[in-house]
Amino acid sequence: MRSFELIELSGTPFSIGKTHGERAAAFINNSLKNYKKLFKTLAGINWPEAQKLARDFIQPISLCDPEIIEEMQGIASGSGLTLEDVVAINARSELLYSNAPEESEGCTAVAVMPEKTSSGRLLIGQNWDYTPLAASSLVMLKIKQNSKPDILMMTEAGMVGKIGINSCGLCTGLNALSAPSVPKGVPVHVALRLLLNGENLTQATAFLEHTPIAGCGNIILGSAYAALHIEVGPDDFDVLCPSGGLLIHTNHYLSPRFSRYKSSAGSRIVNSYIRQSRMERFFENTEQKIKIKDLKYAFSNHDDFPDSICRHPDEKKDPSRQAQTNYSVIFDPEKLEMHLAKGNPCVVPYEIYRPGE
Repeated sequence: MRSFELIELSGTPFSIGKTHGERAAAFINNSLKNYKKLFKTLAGINWPEAQKLARDFIQPISLCDPEIIEEMQGIASGSGLTLEDVVAINARSELLYSNAPEESEGCTAVAVMPEKTSSGRLLIGQNWDYTPLAASSLVMLKIKQNSKPDILMMTEAGMVGKIGINSCGLCTGLNALSAPSVPKGVPVHVALRLLLNGENLTQATAFLEHTPIAGCGNIILGSAYAALHIEVGPDDFDVLCPSGGLLIHTNHYLSPRFSRYKSSAGSRIVNSYIRQSRMERFFENTEQKIKIKDLKYAFSNHDDFPDSICRHPDEKKDPSRQAQTNYSVIFDPEKLEMHLAKGNPCVVPYEIYRPGE
C-alpha cells in the first residue's frame, strides 16, 4: 500500500481533468474548504471575490496553453465545481500571498551535481512546508498525455501543476518568495506544469521569455545532467546556476536582480537565512561524495526547532498560521525515480515512485 492516493489519468486534456475531478473529488473538496478558510482568514478575501479574481487568469493561461484550460474545465466537470473554483485553487499563491505576503510558505531545496554525488548522478530535492490543512488534499497524479511527456506529480488536488518528474527526466520544485506585486499573468503552479510538459531544459523554459508569471517564487528545475533555480519576481526572472556543484535555496531572493525584495517577507526572512545557512554547511565542506541518504538526513534536521528544515507546527500559533513539512521529496532524474516521504522525514520513511510504473 502506498502512503499517498495514486490516481492515473490519460487521454485528452479534458478527459484527464474529468477523471482527476471524479476520482479526487473528496480531496478537491478539501482544497476548496482549505482555501475558503485561508483566503478569508489571512487575506480578507471571501470566496465569491476569489472566483471573480480567478477570471483574470483564464485568458493568460489559455494564450500560453489552451489545453491547460481544457484540463481545468475537465476538473470542474468531474468534481462538480465551476471553472473559477478550479482556477482559484491553481492561483492560490497569487491570490493569497499578494494580499498576505508575510504568510508565504517555507521550503528548503537542494540540488547536487553529478561530480559531487557517489553515484555520479544528479540529485535534487526539497521539503514542502505549508499549512497542516493541506495534508488533507494531497494526491499523487500519474498523467499519460497524448503528445507530451508522461508526468508523475505530487500535488494539491485540483491543481494541474506542482512538484514532479516527467518521462524525459525533467523534475520541478518550488520555494515561495515574497515581493509586492499585482498578480497578472500565468500562476506559478501552472508554470510548473508548463515546465513538466517539456522534453528538455531548453524546450521547457522557452515560455519564460514571452509569458509573464503572476506569482513570485523560486522554481527548481532539474534533469539528468543539469539543474537550475529560476527566481521569479514582478515582471522579471533570473536563472541561478550551480556553484561548487551545489544549488541551495530557501525563501529569500538570492539574485542581485531582486535585492530590493530581500526583506519583503518580514520576520520570516530570518528563518529563511537560518535554513539556507544550515543546508549549506551540510554539503559545502564535506569531502565525501554525497548519497541519497545524506539528503534524507539533511532534510530531517531540527536546528531552530520547530521552524527547522524539517518543520513542525508551532503549537503557540493559531492553526491557520502554522506550518509543517507535509512531504519530503528527492529526485534521481537519470533513474526516473522520486523518493517521497509523507510527512516529516525525521519519522517517516521514503517510498520510491517512478513515472513509468
